[in-house]
Amino acid sequence: MTPELFCALILAGMEEKELSAEVRKIPGLIKRAVPRECVLSFTRGHTPITGFGLGGATGGGKTYAVAALVKCLAEILVPESDQNQGALNLKWLYWISWPHMADKLRKHAVDGTVDHLVERACQVSLLILDDLGRERIRGSYHDDFATSQLDLIIDDRHRKGFTTLYTTNLSHLDFATRYGGPITSRLFGMSPLIFIDGLKDLRLE
Repeated sequence: MTPELFCALILAGMEEKELSAEVRKIPGLIKRAVPRECVLSFTRGHTPITGFGLGGATGGGKTYAVAALVKCLAEILVPESDQNQGALNLKWLYWISWPHMADKLRKHAVDGTVDHLVERACQVSLLILDDLGRERIRGSYHDDFATSQLDLIIDDRHRKGFTTLYTTNLSHLDFATRYGGPITSRLFGMSPLIFIDGLKDLRLE
């Protein structure tokens, strides 16, 4: 990966540790669970039409797996000849750590920044929502501002048919309890949750 592409992925929201991910090192349980057609799309340079969510225990490699696929896609879509032209802007990609975004949305609810962040999340062809469910919901999901913005993002992307990937520690039932029926139905409809039992915390190994 060239420095130009590395910087472009950082600007798209990924973190440096995520950019070390490799498809060949995705944990076996996850690699077998992700639909084969999705993996083939990423590794052949195409965004899959249908997204997916990865659920399971903390530290099991869910974020690593998604990062490896996104990184692989970017390396194919942006040839080195283009990377050498200077600064890159991957307008098709937005990677969001949802707990951090939820805090940011609440802090900037009145200064206009929220509109820009939400619009970007709605417009990109590939959105990654990392760690859904780890943010603190203030009150019920009906009353929480960040959750209302998540609802807007998911609804808009659902109508446009854009691809969304996400990771979560929540099971199907826990997700529905936390976010309510409408969000859960739309998100699972366009990006089914694949909950993987038996993931081990790789950080402890």
